Amino acid sequence: MIPTLHIQKINIRQIDFDDFTYSLSPLSNIKPDQSIRESINRVGILHPPFIKEKAADLYLIVAGRQRLMAARHILTDDFCDCFLLPREMTERDTLAILLEEILSTRPLTSLEQAVFLQKAGGFFDEDQITADILPLLGLPRHSHHIHQALRLLELEEPLLRGIELGILDERVGRDMTELSFRDRLAVYEIIELLNLSTSNQKKFLTICRDLGARTGQKIADLLDDHEFRHIIDHREANPPQKTANIMSWLKSRKSPRYCEAEKKFNHLVSSLELPKNIRIAHTPFFENDLTTLSISFKNLQQFREKWQKIKEVLDNEKN
Repeated sequence: MIPTLHIQKINIRQIDFDDFTYSLSPLSNIKPDQSIRESINRVGILHPPFIKEKAADLYLIVAGRQRLMAARHILTDDFCDCFLLPREMTERDTLAILLEEILSTRPLTSLEQAVFLQKAGGFFDEDQITADILPLLGLPRHSHHIHQALRLLELEEPLLRGIELGILDERVGRDMTELSFRDRLAVYEIIELLNLSTSNQKKFLTICRDLGARTGQKIADLLDDHEFRHIIDHREANPPQKTANIMSWLKSRKSPRYCEAEKKFNHLVSSLELPKNIRIAHTPFFENDLTTLSISFKNLQQFREKWQKIKEVLDNEKN
């Protein structure tokens, strides 16, 4: 059973900020959030951090790293109120306190979940994590979610930072673990540069993988093609235009015959100068020559008024 915790004044200079034993960030360069700095500057630390004895007069951070990092530069004296965990407290109990401390204010991010599960794996078996920890993280009780979370930690720091900043979708990032290091960075460069939406990230990654598999070409080499770079480096095009042009270029490389047929079809339809309420569609992938004409009407009454003329034209065709 976890003992009752007490708040003590701790000399911040005796805290080892280089010990990341209990940090849930996979990033090496952690900086305090500006809002935390401003809050501490105004009223000090309202929510005491958790620290643990490491040695005589030396402590390590369990929870509240950003608060302590900000405090050591802002507070006028060297002392800060902290919850002090005894050195003999087990790793299991320490991790339990760490988790509860974060959950008391917010849910864990996907990266924090991954790091916590990685650390918990050293002290809990998979069945215990599945039964007791996954529900606390808001995940279903299935070991699949443990392995899915841990896949994120296979990514390099630039991509992890992209996930943390909301630039890279975590599901796309997880799929990118199947790529080589060079291909991952090449794909992420474009995602970051164009600030692709989640749906476009998925489309971009999928078509790059498919095209690479079909041609036997590395994705990084594909994205280094001079035509591709010309689209990316176009000075007058904005990111949405570049995104549309890139998707079109990739599709043309993946399915050149289909894209050529679609180009001719669209040119023909455009030359007909059809009214806005008329659409012409081809069969999926031009599997045959069937063409469909569709007409939109404001209401059923308008359709009835026009139907007789349409019917006469169709009847004449039959004759």
